[in-house]
Amino acid sequence: MREHRIKLLSARRGFTLIELIVAMAIFIIITVFAFSLLSSFFRLKTAFEQEMVIQRNFRVAVDRITEDFRQAAAAPGSGHSIVIKPDDKSIDSTLQFYMVDSDKEPPEEYKVTYKLEKPNGSDCYYVTKNDQPITEELPQFVKMYFIRSSGKICILLIGKADYFGKKHDIVFTSIIYSRNSPYEKP
Repeated sequence: MREHRIKLLSARRGFTLIELIVAMAIFIIITVFAFSLLSSFFRLKTAFEQEMVIQRNFRVAVDRITEDFRQAAAAPGSGHSIVIKPDDKSIDSTLQFYMVDSDKEPPEEYKVTYKLEKPNGSDCYYVTKNDQPITEELPQFVKMYFIRSSGKICILLIGKADYFGKKHDIVFTSIIYSRNSPYEKP
């Protein structure tokens, strides 16, 4: 009898159908869970990358505007404000100010204009300086506003990012100060 039991146990080396079904069910559950985690990771990664592109382009635009605006000046004896647009204590989609080319004699005054533009037939926007693009064309850019209070300019850039199939607004702000104007005190 003991030998018969050993033969039965040694003859049964495979898995039963129930054991295989349970093992496959566990494997499928783990696989589905792993794929859902990976899917969530890639969606978050895509959203993060989208926001980073917007931030990088906004930073490029703000750095260029800040560099120019801090050196903005009216020609000696002109008697006018260095900021043309927006008016004091107002908001505008265009920033326009005077700069002076001191390499010329007498120093020559010229205008610098920054705004958000959309090329013809495109769904993308970019920031321009005197009608020349300074950022990449991005569909995420929506609006750009300049708010003026004396010699301070607040820049608002509004973008749209797609998080998990829904559009969300992203707002970036920066404040810059004029250094060279006796007419605008920060």
